[in-house]
Amino acid sequence: MYEIYSTHIATDFACRDSWRDRIRVGRTGANLLTDGQQLIFVNAPFAENTSYRIDTSDVEEAVVSEIEPDFDGPSASTDTGEGWVTAVSGDEDDDFVEIALGFGMSYNGESYSSVFVGSNTYVSFGSGSSTYSSLDENTPPIPTVHICSDDHSYQLVKYKSGEGTMRIRYEGTNSTSGDLGDPSIIYEIVFYEGESYFDVHVGINDACEEQDLIDPRISGHVAVGELLSVGSLGTWEYADSHSFTYKWQRSLGEGDWTNISGATHEIYRVTEDDIGSYLRLSVRDGATADTHYSDSTDTVADEYLISNCEDLANVIDEESPESSAALRLTDDIYCGETIVNPLSWGEDAFSGVFDGQNYTIYDLTINASETSRVALFEKSRDATFKDVNFDNADVSCSPDCNDTAIVVGQLETDGDLLTTTFSNIHITDSEVSGDSYVGPCLVSPT
Repeated sequence: MYEIYSTHIATDFACRDSWRDRIRVGRTGANLLTDGQQLIFVNAPFAENTSYRIDTSDVEEAVVSEIEPDFDGPSASTDTGEGWVTAVSGDEDDDFVEIALGFGMSYNGESYSSVFVGSNTYVSFGSGSSTYSSLDENTPPIPTVHICSDDHSYQLVKYKSGEGTMRIRYEGTNSTSGDLGDPSIIYEIVFYEGESYFDVHVGINDACEEQDLIDPRISGHVAVGELLSVGSLGTWEYADSHSFTYKWQRSLGEGDWTNISGATHEIYRVTEDDIGSYLRLSVRDGATADTHYSDSTDTVADEYLISNCEDLANVIDEESPESSAALRLTDDIYCGETIVNPLSWGEDAFSGVFDGQNYTIYDLTINASETSRVALFEKSRDATFKDVNFDNADVSCSPDCNDTAIVVGQLETDGDLLTTTFSNIHITDSEVSGDSYVGPCLVSPT
């Protein structure tokens, strides 16, 4: 006898991703990761005795701007002044402390009333972390500001409230232990009541001396019809202003990069001419006459147009699309009596784009038994699902089944980071049932 778990979606249910927001500040640059997919770098020098205002009021146009240093305590030696509240006093490694702000402030559209100061020179929102290795914009996988983060230790953390402000002071060492009163890293960070910006003031900081420049990065899926964009400009040698120009380039993989005619903007739509080729982005800064190149993409995959339920059910067997391909609906789809098996690429997860183009799939039926990952797509990693509606879907599996959903049965993750994104997906009047791990959109991140 098997117990069946069932989910009924009667009214409009929207599939959404969770936001992952991280800012990393380094000697020559900063960046903001808005949603696990899109990375925006903001150019700013970073050195001892420099200060920055980080404004996340518009996540698409996040700004890091240099401001005048404004330290409350000394910038190169320990602070013995009055008026501070001590949160940490003593040598601590791989640790963090929560500090209540006493008011709400906004970070990338989310409101927070406390922050977590980590010994490894990052400040996080929502939760703390003691992670000390492989630190980057994805690690730890929580909203985080990195200040030349590494395996550091802190000996003193203090805070001071003002009228509508909270100032936090960090004193630490560029090693796993240090002596109280003898810091080699000092910064103060100031939060403002009700605001979406905050200020970072850096004093001595020997952790920032060896920061490498970061190359530009491409955002988007390399499949025909998809739009690629400048995910990040990377970091550049400091100049009072920058003047960037762009060239998208194509190669068959033998280092013979050629410029794509007319592709000189920040965005590029992949064409059939690109199939089987590699792409990269060349960015030139007119201010410094330097040219940086993004990493090469994977080979460009084709797109496959789906106009009826038979196309959807048979796309794997008849078209053999790459797992990174773009599958696009071209009309509303009525499945009726057609049974659709989960779309599977064997050991590979779907890593392409499923674009409904705002069409609706009606009466999708998926039935299975003695298996797992039962959904329209068996599993996904680094994929995008967007602009599709499901009405009167029925996905069921019994007995000996788990991971049953309408869109994706299993999400493969990169560490703790969910790399598949969902946008504008709506489900109405549908049923999902199975023995365990049942969900409307997706289940079982691994």
